[in-house]
Amino acid sequence: MQLDVSSMAVACSALATLVALILFAARRSFEPDVHASLTIWATALLFVVLSSAPFAWAMATTLPVIIVGNSSLVVGYTGFAMALRRFMARPLPLPMYLLPLLAVVTGTVVFSTVMPSYSLRVAVVIVFLLLVQTTLIRPVFHALHRGGEVGQRVVALSFLASIIALIVRLLWEWRPPALDSSWLADADIIGLHMLLIWMTPVVGSIGFLLMCNERLMRVTRTLAETDALTGISGRRTILQRSENALRDAERSGRPMSVLMIDADHFKCVNDQHGHEAGDAVLVELVQRLRAVLRSHDVIGRMGGEEFLVLLPDTGERAALEVAERLLAAMRVAPIRHNGISVTMTLSVGVASLHVHDANLDALIRRADAALYAAKAAGRDCALSAA
Repeated sequence: MQLDVSSMAVACSALATLVALILFAARRSFEPDVHASLTIWATALLFVVLSSAPFAWAMATTLPVIIVGNSSLVVGYTGFAMALRRFMARPLPLPMYLLPLLAVVTGTVVFSTVMPSYSLRVAVVIVFLLLVQTTLIRPVFHALHRGGEVGQRVVALSFLASIIALIVRLLWEWRPPALDSSWLADADIIGLHMLLIWMTPVVGSIGFLLMCNERLMRVTRTLAETDALTGISGRRTILQRSENALRDAERSGRPMSVLMIDADHFKCVNDQHGHEAGDAVLVELVQRLRAVLRSHDVIGRMGGEEFLVLLPDTGERAALEVAERLLAAMRVAPIRHNGISVTMTLSVGVASLHVHDANLDALIRRADAALYAAKAAGRDCALSAA
């Protein structure tokens, strides 16, 4: 069955142009790095559209038309590789991107004029397209393993299909004469090859846009789970992790404790030195606390200058010892920022899981009560809940 290459070119060009316009519009929703990668990808898609113009409009196959068609196709696919590698923070030196274009233009001229050979001209284009696409899918090839991201999988699979089509086309150009009389003679290898060459970027563009959205979702999720100032867990995350730890402790019968921590007189820091200094103090405070805590302990910011520390597998006595080490970490030296010195102390409430704690709220309420008792006792101390 023979495919109508002209109709395919028109349909694929229209679809690719529409997708390129969508990518140009969608890029405004992303951060600058992703915005730039989408711009390169969408522009590359338009070059692929340009490469199909001679087929779509049945233009004369003169040397300038052939050069424009072949070079546009290589520029387009090179742009995809450049965009994806920029997105993945794995760019290549500029000469690596220019080499395929120079080789294809030179080969097209040589094998059209000096040594006229259609097969060699096709072979040059295919070989360097294979090089470009291998470079393109390498950063995302791992996604084909189990658990890979959907967007990366779509990109890898679409361009892998194109690579297979290129190899089949290359083998077809150098096929033995015996195949011309076989059933393969009726197969439109060239038409199928052109269809995949033009459709792959469209499908790959969907995958690339998915990759951009997946990154945006990761960033959004990180912002939701992490305190932007200190880099530790936010309120929702620390409460969720504490809830999970409580269920594990109840099932296994292992101990568990929490610490409610408040930075003493922190409002005075903001009032006297400004909020920038206050932020710097909180960042240093968290760094000191994290240096004392064990690798499996979790600290989260509940809001303002109040923090919750989750201590798995820790009973009341051990939790009090941890609290004392945290107090000592703050006493060791003032916190300095831009020429100012701030002496910061903590009040800590300690609560260990008891059988009468109905849920996490009950445990945290006891720790909170112990915190207020520590404040009433003069601050810079740790007290355990009753």
